[in-house]
Amino acid sequence: MKICGITTVADAAAAVDAGADAIGLNFIGGPRQIEYDRAADILASLPPAITPVALARLERSRISDPLVEFLAQFWVSHVQVYGEVTSGSLALLAQDGFRPIPVLGVRTRASPRRPPLG
Repeated sequence: MKICGITTVADAAAAVDAGADAIGLNFIGGPRQIEYDRAADILASLPPAITPVALARLERSRISDPLVEFLAQFWVSHVQVYGEVTSGSLALLAQDGFRPIPVLGVRTRASPRRPPLG
C-alpha cells in the first residue's frame, strides 16, 4: 500500500505506523508539492523496508536533471510519471535505472459506477 502526498517527517512516520509499504513524494505541483530539502529529511527518516516513490512530470520523455540528481542521492528508483508518457519514455526511464509507474486514466462513460457505501 502506498500513501501519497507525504510532506513532513511526521506524515511519513504516521504512514509507516499505519502499515504503508511505500510513500509518495510529489515533485509536480499542487498543495502537496514538496521541495528537495524537505524531501531529503523525509527520505533520511524512512526505515529501509519502505519504498519511496517520486511523483514526477515527464517533459520531452525525461525527468528534469535536478530531480534525477536528487533521486540518485537517495537511491529512489520508483517514479510515478505524469505528462508526456509513452512506451518509449518508459523504456528510457528503465534504461536509466528507474522503475516507472505510469498513471493511467480509466474513467470513461462506459466505466462502471462505484456502488454507494452502506
